[in-house]
Amino acid sequence: NRSLAAYNRNPDVTKHTDEQRHLALDRRMNALGFYRNGQLHALLSLFGVHATCIGNTLDKFDGDNKGYAAAQAEHWLSTQRIEAPVAIFAQATAGDVSPHFHGKDQLVRRNRIKGAAEYAYAQQNGNYQSDMALS
Repeated sequence: NRSLAAYNRNPDVTKHTDEQRHLALDRRMNALGFYRNGQLHALLSLFGVHATCIGNTLDKFDGDNKGYAAAQAEHWLSTQRIEAPVAIFAQATAGDVSPHFHGKDQLVRRNRIKGAAEYAYAQQNGNYQSDMALS
């Protein structure tokens, strides 16, 4: 959580110290499945993380982590012989929850992910979300 002070102002949360910053977020994913004849055909996933892994210096249109999550889930559903599957991955209670590492040496770690590596990083983040939604 990038804004611990704002998080701690919420009346219904356990207050956390700076050392506990990693606990100041909701790690649950809510998913709504749409079934036909007992088979999952579509899903809506709500997960509290920003949809921006890719920086603003790249010039290609990209669905970022939520788009990659949807693409992977739809691909998996199609391998299950689901025709025209639909997977929607939306941002839930993100507040200031970043998909990037925050902590000791955060800039060193994040500066290694530049250019084309940002697309792979966004895809990896999306794959985590897709796997979680389909589990």
